[in-house]
Amino acid sequence: MNNLYETPGSNVLEDADVEPLKPGLVLKSVLILFTLMAAVISFAWQLAVSGYLPAAIGGGMGPMIWGFLVVGLFQIGNRFRNTRSRYKIFLWAQVFFFVSGTVNYLAFIGQAADA
Repeated sequence: MNNLYETPGSNVLEDADVEPLKPGLVLKSVLILFTLMAAVISFAWQLAVSGYLPAAIGGGMGPMIWGFLVVGLFQIGNRFRNTRSRYKIFLWAQVFFFVSGTVNYLAFIGQAADA
């Protein structure tokens, strides 16, 4: 430690010493739950609006595709490149898609009931 070319605090936080953050079981479970709920509500809304099964399948896949795109955009920053951050970003994207899909579906049902 008494090396002339090494300061005492220089080896405290090296990249090799830091463990990458891994997502836990709760985060993975909640992510799967919200992904399925977002896909189902988006599928139901597209089926109600268009009446075509292929359009509904594409609409059900939409939240997952857009979620991957959002995660990819967040990869630009260094803070969001670990696995746990990717899971969290994808989870919040799915929560957003679930809430917006639910609002859209309920608005469509309300308009159909008024007509």
